[in-house]
Amino acid sequence: MRVTRLIGLILLLCVTNASFAQSTQLRVFSGYRHDGPGRVIDSNATFALGMTRDGVTYIDSAGLSETVIIRGEVHPEPVHTGQNADIFVVDRILSTGEFRMRTRDGVWVPWNVMVSTLVPFRENVALGDTVPVEMFSGTLGIAGEHRIFIGYRPHVDGVLRYHTSGLPLTITEQSGTPREQAYSLFVSTISPNIVATRCIACHVPGGSAPSVGAYSLRAPPESNLQSNFETFRALVQLRGVAFILSKATGGSNHSGGVQLTAGTAEYRSFENFLNLLAEDLR
Repeated sequence: MRVTRLIGLILLLCVTNASFAQSTQLRVFSGYRHDGPGRVIDSNATFALGMTRDGVTYIDSAGLSETVIIRGEVHPEPVHTGQNADIFVVDRILSTGEFRMRTRDGVWVPWNVMVSTLVPFRENVALGDTVPVEMFSGTLGIAGEHRIFIGYRPHVDGVLRYHTSGLPLTITEQSGTPREQAYSLFVSTISPNIVATRCIACHVPGGSAPSVGAYSLRAPPESNLQSNFETFRALVQLRGVAFILSKATGGSNHSGGVQLTAGTAEYRSFENFLNLLAEDLR
C-alpha cells in the first residue's frame, strides 16, 4: 500500500521512547523504499541494529565517555542478493533536531535530510542474504537521545531502502568531578583516537613539532596516559580551549595543518574533553 509522507516527517517517527534494555539480539526494523521526494512504499527488506559495550550484550544507553560499538545488519530484498550496493548510516539527535551521516572516512557530517545528498558509509558492497555492518566504534560525542538508521541503495535501480523507526539510544552525561570525567574520556577516546593517531606523530621529544605550548607529549601513549593527560590540562591552563581547538582545525599557524574537522564526532569529543579540563581549572 502506497504511503505519502514528507521524508523529514518519516524520520521524526522515531521519537518514541521505546526501549528494550538489554538483549543478546539485534533489534529488527521493517524496511521501506524511497519512491521520490516525500514518498515511500513498503519493502520486504529488513534491518537489524544494536549498541554494545562488550560485543555480546546489546544495550540502549551508555555514558558519554564510554566506548561503544554500534552494529547493523542489512537483509536486502531477495531480488538484490548477489548485486552490489552502497550502505548508508544516519544519526538523529533529538535534542537539537540535527541529522548527521557517517562518511566513508568514518566521520559524522551534517545531513540536510535530502536523500539525494546522502553520502555512503560503505560503497560497492556485495549483497548476501545478510550483510553485517560495523557502523560505529568509539564515543558518540553528544549526550542525549539518538536514533540510528541504516539503509542501502542497490546499483541496479539506484533506489534507497531503509527503515523509518531508528534504533533508540540514550547517551548520558557522566557522573564524577570534571577532572574525573575528563580523564575517563581521555582514556576511552581522546588518547586512542586522537593523541595516538595524530598528536603523537609530531608533539614528542625528537618529533617535528615537539612542544605543545611549553610541554611535550610522551610515547607510547598507551603507557603514558596520566602524563599526557596532565600535559593537556596544563596546556588548557596556559593557552585556553579556543587556542587548542584552533590549532587542531588547522588555524593559529598550525604546522601540522587540519587534524580535526569542526562538527565531527571526534572534534566534539575533543572539545568536550577540553571544556571539562577548563571547568576543573576554574
